[in-house]
Amino acid sequence: MGNKDKPKDELLSFDWNCLPFWSDYAIAQDEDKRWWCYDESPKLGSLYWTNVSGEFMHIHKRFAPTNYNGDWKDSLRINPKYIKFDWNCLPPWCDYAIAQDEDKRWWCYDESPKLGLTVWLCTPGKTMPIHKRLAPANYSGDWEDSLRINPKYKNREVPK
Repeated sequence: MGNKDKPKDELLSFDWNCLPFWSDYAIAQDEDKRWWCYDESPKLGSLYWTNVSGEFMHIHKRFAPTNYNGDWKDSLRINPKYIKFDWNCLPPWCDYAIAQDEDKRWWCYDESPKLGLTVWLCTPGKTMPIHKRLAPANYSGDWEDSLRINPKYKNREVPK
């Protein structure tokens, strides 16, 4: 299989964890070959990607993808682990983290849960199910990779 036959995300070597949590939705390369990260999907401009209403930041060349050889207009990549979720739907006593169990049901936690055989475990912490209308609908990854920490707690202690 040649490069043109591979899925485009397979061709891009990039560590999404290098980005600040507020700008980890998408990355794209401008015409000048510099890479940028965005908090929402940018629009294609004549020489660069634009993000009129959101936040964006330059990715230092040490962290930017180095193996991209395509047209800059085709460089937009959405973080495969991004989960669209309204953290405000959770009660404040249980809004530290969310995760999906093997049965595809989502739960919220007051502290970081541990991975069990088929479920996430939070002992002695508080947990409750997230109603399916409010749960992330765009997640397609494995349940073992579903744990997400509320952005307001990134790099902070677990709330007590």
